Amino acid sequence: MSAWIVNTTHIDLLISAGLTLPRPAPLRWAINPKTPPYQYQELLPSTADEVGFTLLVENVASVFHRYPNEPRYTLPNPANRDDEGLLTYRYREIPGVIDPVTVLRNIACYEYQSSEHAGWATSQAHEFCSALREACVTALPGYDSQPWGFDDRDYFLEHPSRS
Repeated sequence: MSAWIVNTTHIDLLISAGLTLPRPAPLRWAINPKTPPYQYQELLPSTADEVGFTLLVENVASVFHRYPNEPRYTLPNPANRDDEGLLTYRYREIPGVIDPVTVLRNIACYEYQSSEHAGWATSQAHEFCSALREACVTALPGYDSQPWGFDDRDYFLEHPSRS
């Protein structure tokens, strides 16, 4: 398995999707899902930089764990560093109407790149991805019009697939 550091545009897509996909409330996830009392983080315009930075840090930690002998200065984009060389992130909105299928594919990519270390399963980034995945699924066209519970064996004969 290989891993690489995603660029900030990739993270901007995830944040933009979390902010703009139709939802009744802001995207929310557990900060530390395994330890009660549970505390939650919400994605709001005011928290976009912080959440994006968390995603970037988790991805970098994964890649550095996977490739421990690589020099730490090999971050792919110098724009991700401040004047002192420290990792930084500033959210920039992705314009247009965001397609949930594209986001689902890029959640999977981000998770693949970021899951190389033992802390991934309990990380905020993992919880964010789970919450965003659920938001994408419920934003898919036709999702709300599908049956809730399934008991019609002939359903697909009467409602052929749109693929």
